[in-house]
Amino acid sequence: MKLPLLFEGLDPDVVEGVVAGSRTRKFGRGEVVFHEGDPGDSIQVIVRGHFALRVTTTAGDVCLFRVYGPGDTFGRVAVAPIDAVREMTVVSLEEGETFELFRPQLDELRAAHPRVNDAIIAMMGRELYRGSVRLLEALYVDADRRVRRRLLELGEMYRDGDAESVVIPMTQADIAALAGASRATVNRVLGYEAQHGAIERRRGKIMLLDATAIADRAR
Repeated sequence: MKLPLLFEGLDPDVVEGVVAGSRTRKFGRGEVVFHEGDPGDSIQVIVRGHFALRVTTTAGDVCLFRVYGPGDTFGRVAVAPIDAVREMTVVSLEEGETFELFRPQLDELRAAHPRVNDAIIAMMGRELYRGSVRLLEALYVDADRRVRRRLLELGEMYRDGDAESVVIPMTQADIAALAGASRATVNRVLGYEAQHGAIERRRGKIMLLDATAIADRAR
C-alpha cells in the first residue's frame, strides 16, 4: 500500500498497529461509502481502488468534485472536535478497499504523535489549493481544455508504473461531471482526440495513448 501522507514520518510499527486496529471495508463498483448528510465520525484511507467525491446541485446536476486513489485519505471532516456531517457523497469507481479510523482512534494517534497534526494541516492545505485552482479553471479556462486536463490527471492516477498507455475506467458522463462540462462537449473532445490517435474509446472506458499530445492541447 502507498504510504498515506497521514502516516509520513511515523515508525512502521506504529503504522502497522494503527492499521491492525482499524476496520477494513471492501466496496464494489458504484457502491456508496457514505452519503451526504451522514455523521462525519471517521476517516477512510484507501488501500486499493479509486473513489469519487460526488455532490448533486440544486438543479439536479451531478458533479464529481474529486477522485481519490491508493494512499489518499478522505472524510477528513472527522478531524474536527465537533459532531460533523458529511458534506458530499463518496462512491467507489471500481472494486476497492479502505481501512477506517474513527474519531477516538484518530484523537489518540494525534495525541501520541504530534507530527500527525502537521500531516493533517498539510492535507487541508493541499485540498484548499486544489479547490482554488479548480475555481480559477471554472472562471477562466474553456470546457475543452478542462476536459483534457481531467483526462491527464486521471491518466496519472491510473497509470501502472511506466506504461505508455493507460486504461481509465470512466464513462463520458463521469468525465463530464468531473470537468464541469456537458456530455456533448466531452463527446466532441474525445472524438477529436480519438481521431488524432491520442485515445481510444471503449465501452465504459477510455484508453489514453498519447498524453503528451493532449497536454499540448490542454495548455
